[in-house]
Amino acid sequence: MIRLPKLDITRDELAEAKLVVKAQAWQEAEERQRLEGLHASDLVDPRLAYWQWADPKETPERTIWFFLVGKVLHHFVLHMDQPIGGMVADEGTKEALGILYSPDKNVDGRPTELKTSRAQTEPDLDSFQDDQSHYFEQLVTYLVLENTMIGYLWIFFISLREREGYGRTNPAMRCYKVSLTEEQFYQIEAEVLAARDRLLWAKEHRNPSRLEYCRSWKCGDGRCSYWEVCRPIGRYGLQRKEWQI
Repeated sequence: MIRLPKLDITRDELAEAKLVVKAQAWQEAEERQRLEGLHASDLVDPRLAYWQWADPKETPERTIWFFLVGKVLHHFVLHMDQPIGGMVADEGTKEALGILYSPDKNVDGRPTELKTSRAQTEPDLDSFQDDQSHYFEQLVTYLVLENTMIGYLWIFFISLREREGYGRTNPAMRCYKVSLTEEQFYQIEAEVLAARDRLLWAKEHRNPSRLEYCRSWKCGDGRCSYWEVCRPIGRYGLQRKEWQI
């Protein structure tokens, strides 16, 4: 152990600001490389996708750092079987049913979605789908577009609490297989096509009124950059406990 004298420690906010600017530039450069058109990820929260298209804004600092954490995971998983090399965050963009999509990884011919989570407890499989529906909505959209009924969800838990021992937290990876029946496949396909058509109509008419509201945890003053322009009826001007969810 090194015995330290009292050090002069100050926060370097200028350095922080410079890093944020660089991170935003990186994220925006990737967005510029994104192909024009409707993407599968747009269908998860179509109203937010509409406003991002109709009124582009600078990505908030909080979102930037979540973006970077996710990118680190993607780069590692995509290159874990390869020598260290170029930086890519998915396996390329495809198109089906008029929708652009970029599965994070292909495992045994099946689309695989990568996520990071700050949750400290593992999900209960009985409630997992309801608690993290946005994870599964994006994955099953890929299943429809890839015309397959099996896919995988891999989640990197940044700080998962140990079930036994001292209650410590550790990084951990959990992998899940998601399977559809034929009936479920066609039901989801109809949902995907309907969501596609509603978003295309909204863009053509510059009118988001037919788009469902975003998840409540993404919506609200201080949570969404488009709160004052979107003003969702049944939410705007009300306390959160009064919202129409």
